Order: sequence, then structure tokens, then C-alpha cells
Amino acid sequence: MDGSPQPPKPLAAMSGADQQVIYLGTLSKTFAPGLRVGWMTGPTSVIDRIAGIREQMDFGISGITQAIAEQVLQTDIWQQNVRRLRSELTRRRDRMVSALVRYFGGGLAFTIPEGGYHVWARLQNQFRDKELVETAVQHAVVVAPGSVYGADPGYVRLTYASSSETEIAEGVRRLHAALTKT
Repeated sequence: MDGSPQPPKPLAAMSGADQQVIYLGTLSKTFAPGLRVGWMTGPTSVIDRIAGIREQMDFGISGITQAIAEQVLQTDIWQQNVRRLRSELTRRRDRMVSALVRYFGGGLAFTIPEGGYHVWARLQNQFRDKELVETAVQHAVVVAPGSVYGADPGYVRLTYASSSETEIAEGVRRLHAALTKT
């Protein structure tokens, strides 16, 4: 074991949930963004119906990407990449959290994510989505208002997955400057 926390148990492990859960997986976020291969598991009745629809869509689609995915999943290449990615994302997440605390203190409520690509934060001051985005853009930082994803007003999604640690810190500094000048 590498000392990292254990992932939560699958939803299907919950009592009575085994026929109510559909799992989706892909290599596009953890291995190769251009490798558009995915998989699904769940209740047979649902899988059979979706598989029939998918089969109709797949005519003419190359099986090469599926063969690549099969090879990747049969070796430890994918697991090695997931470990590397997890470590990198943890460093970036920690950098974002550190910058948020440094610049915002208690003016921004958030929970440190245990995984993923984003920090969800609640702004102390309410901003209309358009105002939030325009103000951030004026300070050369991009934010995604939470309402775009169905969250309540006042929430913002801050992404750390695609930026370097230096860019993350600078982005948080710019966001703070944008939000304190309005």
C-alpha cells in the first residue's frame, strides 16, 4: 500500500442497490483523452437496451481504439498512469487549496475534494453569473458558475486539472483580485 486513503465502497455494495446502479468508465480522463472508449455495467435490462442502441450507432466505427483499450487494460500501463495522475492531481489540488486559503481566508467556503478535478466553492458575496464571468475575464481568469452545472447561486467550480501549480496560484490570485474589486 502507498499510504493513500482507500476509495469509498461502490454504490452497488449498498444493501439493495445492486439493481439500481449503473457504472460508467472510460480511459479518456485517466489515460488518453483522444481514446473515446468506454464501458458500462448495471442491471441487465438496462445494459441490453443500451447495447442494442449502441450497436446500431457503431456501424463503421473502427475497432482499433477498442483493441488499444483492451491492451492497455490487460497490462499495468493504465494502473501506473492512474497512480501518476492521482499524485499529480493531489499536488495541484493542494496548491489550489493553499492559494484559496491564502487569498480568501474565510471569504470562500469549500470542501477539500478527495479526488476529481475541481474544487467547488461558495462565494461569500453573491454575484450574478454574468457579472462573475465578466469580472473574472477582465482579470484574465476563467471560472465556471455553479449554476451551469445545476448548483445553487453563489457556487463556483474551480478546476485544477489542466493547469500547472504556478498557473493555479496565479489564477486564484487573479480571481481574488476580481472578486474584491466589484
